[in-house]
Amino acid sequence: MAAAVCTCFILQEVWQLLQEFQALISSYIMKYSPADAQEWRSVVQEVTNFLHADIAMPVPRSPGASVPFRYSLRASQQQAEVKVHPHKMLLHNVVLVSYYPRQVKIAELPLDSFRMLQALEWEDAYSSPREHGSLQRQSSSSSRSLVDKTKTALQNGTAEQGSKRQPENPAKHMVYRPTAMQLLAVLTTTMEVMPKESIMLLYLSASSTRSCELSKAVPYPSTSCLTNEIAPADQDAPQPDNMSDVSVPSMSALMVPNGAATSGEGVYLGPSKGSTDSNDSYLLPEDLVHLTRRSLFLVIDSDNSNSFMRLQGCEVGCHAFCLMSPSQRPYELSEASKAGNLLTMFLTAPLMAFCLAAGNPDPSIQQLLDLQTTLNCVMGEWAALLLRSFQQTSAGSSSSPQASGSIQQQQQQHQQQRSPWSVVFRDALLRRLTLRFLLC
Repeated sequence: MAAAVCTCFILQEVWQLLQEFQALISSYIMKYSPADAQEWRSVVQEVTNFLHADIAMPVPRSPGASVPFRYSLRASQQQAEVKVHPHKMLLHNVVLVSYYPRQVKIAELPLDSFRMLQALEWEDAYSSPREHGSLQRQSSSSSRSLVDKTKTALQNGTAEQGSKRQPENPAKHMVYRPTAMQLLAVLTTTMEVMPKESIMLLYLSASSTRSCELSKAVPYPSTSCLTNEIAPADQDAPQPDNMSDVSVPSMSALMVPNGAATSGEGVYLGPSKGSTDSNDSYLLPEDLVHLTRRSLFLVIDSDNSNSFMRLQGCEVGCHAFCLMSPSQRPYELSEASKAGNLLTMFLTAPLMAFCLAAGNPDPSIQQLLDLQTTLNCVMGEWAALLLRSFQQTSAGSSSSPQASGSIQQQQQQHQQQRSPWSVVFRDALLRRLTLRFLLC
């Protein structure tokens, strides 16, 4: 049952699933009064909580009715930040890890992992909001079951993909409550089969070893920027050094500042299923050092994300890129256990995140459409600006005269002057995540 529910979530048929499922469970309980009635009610409640975690998104007004506004988490080739530059697939493997004691989940599918899973997929004919809406309208007048409609939609999507080239999706590995050794085994094995020039993304959404409880926090801090030319640094922020400037390899070039780095132990992966040693449940930043033999892209959504600053300068051979959340979440923006983590929401569903931050949980359809149009324009402009900046930096360094030195030395100097983020921006999925990070 859990596998069927998760599949329907991915296929975006969840509202109809919930309506049909509630009717069937109610009829089953009233007719037979089974001993497992409470378990079935718990399944329905899990699905309901999962759906209502999508803040500011419209819901069907009546059973069987279509959703008036469909917002897809997946990447579209028509989005401005995607069209601004040709996509070159560098992100080949993604490992998703998420655990909080009271997080919204279905079976072993946490909400944060589900959102990130969708955000790192390309839209096809079926997952597109426009195509999906038309398919739903066409089939709403008939009495076909959910299975029949899903089968037809998938067949139509497959036929349309044949005439339109679809970008390849990265391979994804979702790990729930692993031990640190199990997670490192997955990461190491995955890296062994990666192409040499590819990038692996590790997504960690977990609490620290200090506390799992939410406390009142200071106002949400401003986001640091890629370069001083794009936006000036904060007055109280430390001056950028050779590890925080975008022109050199950097772990901290994209980080939400919130005070000095802590000396915490790492992140808590959850109670281990196959180990009684509590130390096996903690992942330390130093555990990831060996993974920097290939390019590593980290997304750390934790109250102890600053502890991963300890990786700075310890890279073995390749660049390590990291998007870090603040260590505290504004109390006014509700608990992460109800709507998911804020950084993850900004990276995967900025429309919902902006409505949450603005305190408008029930916007009108026109407001959602206007906000979506504005976000698309901003993303396109920022992408073009940063790509142009990267190209100018590369052109300037290549045209500068070299007084002396071998060709190899000149190439090394050129690589040092070239922004490492210019490589990341060649992959549209990573470019999309990075630009959305600038919004939070």
